[in-house]
Amino acid sequence: MYFTVSIPGLEKMVIKKTETVGRGSFHIHVEREQKSHRCPICNERTNRVRI
Repeated sequence: MYFTVSIPGLEKMVIKKTETVGRGSFHIHVEREQKSHRCPICNERTNRVRI
């Protein structure tokens, strides 16, 4: 049986993998969409922050 469930807090997440573990346990592997941040060193917008 396939069905869709809305889980609060995961609306903007990308589901990468789901798996059933043991009896009654379900693991969901998620990623967030990458967005730009400010570099703490040069203060410019970037998608990758190096420290």
